[in-house]
Amino acid sequence: MSTPPLRIEVTARPDTLGVIRSALRSWLSELGIDARAADEVLLGVDEAVTNCVEHAYRSAAPGPVVVTATLVDARTVRVTVRDHGRWLPPTPTPALGGVPLRGRGLDILRALSAHVHLDPGPDGTTVTADFTDPAA
Repeated sequence: MSTPPLRIEVTARPDTLGVIRSALRSWLSELGIDARAADEVLLGVDEAVTNCVEHAYRSAAPGPVVVTATLVDARTVRVTVRDHGRWLPPTPTPALGGVPLRGRGLDILRALSAHVHLDPGPDGTTVTADFTDPAA
């Protein structure tokens, strides 16, 4: 029996991050994804969703964030995070010892995944990331 794709739609608020993490962790466990690889997926997705929560609906009431996850092949999980807000280019942040205090979410996602595609379209932003399970 194969595990069907995962789809989660919630309102982009800080209190829904745990809902997404819990559902994604369970789905990854059903797939038998290595614990370390699962942690990387969870951290990367958390960064992408946090961007939606903090930035997508900055000048409006919080709207939806949709997270989908599929198993592409025996080693690759593809996760897409989509909002219907507005893309705002990153702004410089103060630094402590030369290290930015904020604004590193996409860098973290890129470091954890095999591939990231960012599409800041007129009807929202879509981030797609492929994660590889080295144990598969």
